[in-house]
Formats: sequence, C-alpha cells, structure tokens
Amino acid sequence: MNGRIFGLRLGTNDGAVVVRNGRIVAVGRTSEIAEAIKGADHVIDARGRSVLPGFIDAHTHWSLVAQSLTRPYVDCRTPPVKSIEEILSLARAAADQTPAGEWIVLQGSTFQAQRLEEGREPTLQELDSVSSQHPIAYKSTLHHQVLNSLGLKRAGVSATSPDPRGGRVERDPDSRKPTGAVGDMFDRLGIPLAAESELRASLIKVARETYLANGVTSIQEITDSLTTLRLQAELVRDRTIPLRVASYAWVPVAASLEQVTTSATLDAALVEPGWMELGGAKLFADGGTTSFAAAIYGHYPGQEANNGSLTYELDELVEILVKCESAGVQVMVHASGDRAEDQVLSAFDRAVKSQPGGCGRLSHRVEHAANILWTDERARGFAALKLTPAPNMGFIYHYGDFWREIYGPSTVNPIVPIRSLLDSGFHVPGTSDTAGSDLELHRPMHNIWAAVARRTLRGTVDSPEECISVEEAVRMYTEYSAVQGRYGAERGRLEPGYVGDIVVLSTDLATCASEDLDAVDVGWTIVDGSVVFERGSA
Repeated sequence: MNGRIFGLRLGTNDGAVVVRNGRIVAVGRTSEIAEAIKGADHVIDARGRSVLPGFIDAHTHWSLVAQSLTRPYVDCRTPPVKSIEEILSLARAAADQTPAGEWIVLQGSTFQAQRLEEGREPTLQELDSVSSQHPIAYKSTLHHQVLNSLGLKRAGVSATSPDPRGGRVERDPDSRKPTGAVGDMFDRLGIPLAAESELRASLIKVARETYLANGVTSIQEITDSLTTLRLQAELVRDRTIPLRVASYAWVPVAASLEQVTTSATLDAALVEPGWMELGGAKLFADGGTTSFAAAIYGHYPGQEANNGSLTYELDELVEILVKCESAGVQVMVHASGDRAEDQVLSAFDRAVKSQPGGCGRLSHRVEHAANILWTDERARGFAALKLTPAPNMGFIYHYGDFWREIYGPSTVNPIVPIRSLLDSGFHVPGTSDTAGSDLELHRPMHNIWAAVARRTLRGTVDSPEECISVEEAVRMYTEYSAVQGRYGAERGRLEPGYVGDIVVLSTDLATCASEDLDAVDVGWTIVDGSVVFERGSA
C-alpha cells in the first residue's frame, strides 16, 4: 500500500507494508521493496493517507458495553436525551413491556446530571413514580446509580444497613434514610444477563462497530462474567470476530483469586495464543470519581464526612498481590483517589519486593492513577517500583470540567498530565474505559484528539502545557499498549516480524490540524493480513 507509514522516517508518503501469512515481511519505500510486493493477493492504495499499526485498547469493557445494549437496559444517554422527563418517559415505556418483578436499567451518560436541562439526575421518588412493581436502576456510570424503592430493597439497602465494603450508600443527613443514590454497588444488584443468543449478537455488534470499525485490532478486556468470557472466546476462536483479546478477570466479581492464579477462568480449549489469552487480574482498591467513592485525603464538597472508601486493608491487599506475583499473574489495580494510590504503592512495595524477580517483572499497572490529584512524589514512587500509571486520555474531554467542579481547580491541576508522564519515562497506554456510558470513548482517534488538543466538553483547553504530539498519542495506542499487554515484541509496530495488524486512516495525520483529529475516520482495518473492515468511501 502507498501511504505515510507510521514510524518510517522517510519524509514522504510513498511507503509500503507487505504482509504474508499474517506477519509483516517488508516495510519501506515502494520502489525499494517492489520485489516483496510482487505476487501479493491483495493491494490497498492508501493514496498518501496515514498507515498505522492496529490500535490496541489497553483497558476496555467489551462485555459491559454489549450488555448495555441488551435487555433490561434502556438507552437514555445524552445526547440525544435532554431532560429527566425524557428519561422517565423511556422508563415508563419499558415498564409497560417488562414483566413485574424484573429489573429495568436506565443507561445514562457520565456526569449526565450536569448535561440535562434540570441540572440533576432522576430521584428515587421519580423512579418510584414510573413503577413500584419493577426494581429500577438509573445508571450514569458503572460506579454510580440511583435506585427506586424496590431496587434498594433488592440491593439489601435500608435505613439501618451499613454501607457494603467498597461501596457507598448516599443518605439524607438528617433522617439517615437512603436517597436512592449508590456508589460502586452495580455488581451487587443481581441484574441478570440477557439470553445468550441476545448477548452473543450484542457482543458481535460491539466488536464490529466499536472496535474493528475504529481500527482497534487488540483489546485488554476487563472480564465481569465467565459467561460472557466464554462467549467472547468462542467468537474469537471461530473468527466470527477477528479480534485479539487478553482477558483480565475482575476479582472477585468474575472469578475468585484462586481461579485467576490457577488460570481456571477459561476452558483450556478456548485459549489460543496470540488471539484469546488470559491477561491477569483486575482489582478495585477504591471507588470511582463519579460516585464520590474514590478514596481521597480531603473530602467531597458538602460531604465533610465522606472521603471515599478503600476496598481492602493494607495487609489484605499485600496478601493478594503476593499470591498474584507468586503465580506470575499481571495485576491491574483500579485506584482513582490519591489515598488509594498511596495504599497501592505501599502494598506493591511490600509485595513485589518480596519476590525473587523484584520490581517490574510482570508490568503491573494502576488504572486511573494520574487522572487527578497526581504529584511528582507519587510519580517517583511509581517509577521506583516500575509500576505504570494508566490514566484515561479521553477523560480530559468527558470528565475534565466536572472533576474541577468536584475537586476544586487547584487540587486537580493538571488533570491527566500525559506530557509529564511521558517525559518521566512512563509507557502510558491508550484506553477507552467505558462500561456503556460514553460510547465515543471507543474511538481511538477521539481519545488521541483529546490528548493532543486537551479540549473539554465545555470548550476550554485544560492545562495546555500537558499537550502531546500526534505521534506520541498514536504510540500510546499502539506500541505502549502492546508493552503493557506484555506482547510488545510482536504488536504495536510496523516492522518485519510483527503481526499484520494495520489501520489506514481517512487522511494524512502529518497534515491534519490538531482540532480536526476527532473527525478522522478509519478507511481500512486489517487483522492478521486480512481486511476485516472497509469504510464505504475508502
């Protein structure tokens, strides 16, 4: 193909990549590798557009997004929904079609309260007005929901019940009665999966329309259910979905620690090297920033008694990490707040250093570290332990304005400091991380634009000194994500010997203004040397 080959320092767009038997065999000027091109079964003329390694999403929720598109979920995202009345109207229509006693889940958007006309989210009373015969959960994110009365009852929440470990129940300050809002409790609500046939169809839809159509050829999936893990593995195994998957089991929701450390989360017949593999374990050290449950040293505005919650005692977390280290299991730890990040640092310091291999042996990661409340001292601690902070570049746009409102402008400045992290030597990966709230986050070019332009939803440029180049942002979504997935020797670059996973964009990034990056489409997605997506206009 003729195009501007990423990583090829030719100063020209007359470059070519040749793939045979699923592997890249030649990269260079078209004239220089003409012999290698001869006899090719399929030739794509990229016409000077950018040719990149296939994008690698290093933290994604294929299963949860697929579930958000099935029953009992009702699409209430903003846009297009503009008001609470619209949400309630959609809920009433769903109640009319849903047998009594079954869940209704209203799938909203992150920080939707700030986007709706009323400037708030639905209340328990409003959800009760929809139905008293159905448990209802309004879900703005995986971390934050509002339940109706029957939903609270199903969740075991009452005026006298304690907050569950790692979760949070919002209560009226005077009566102490639950307001309906809960944080980091969605996995405890007992909401059933859709029928397997419906779930399978939704997994296919998400994989094709949000991954392959956007140039994503490899994912590091956070597994929330062994049922969906099996379905995913079957789809990959028979190449219904030609996507490379490394699965990180959410402990203890998807699997126990014992299952993860003994590789017992997936039938061995469904494990396929290079395609469907077990990546490691996903732990939660605290809650989310959207649910006021991230563990912080300060307190949340108007909530002097709330500074978030830690999921584990320090000794308990150390014990878990030691077991993972001993079993050779890579760990992703969710730690959104600064207090949680420091606990995780302390736990790794004790656990990792106790192992024969010492620091860095398994490329452990701390998800969401450095999104907010980051310090140079914390960065030095991460570097010393060879831990990788994995903030979310797309959150600059979707979360930035609201983080500043919640945490105050001084305590979060700068948010998602990617420039500083890269300059410190961290191989920060590219991630989507949405469980169905913000589907736009599945577009790597949207997140690349966010990291380069740093523009927020309300149009401000946040901490412009933390802007990075297009090339650096692409490298995060390719090479650095491959490194964090521990397959950097075969993915993430366009070099001989690497897998033939390639994306051809709709334009040449070298001539594209930073503000226009969000509009860049994918023309072709190639996996293992085969075209798996081609846009109609390509």
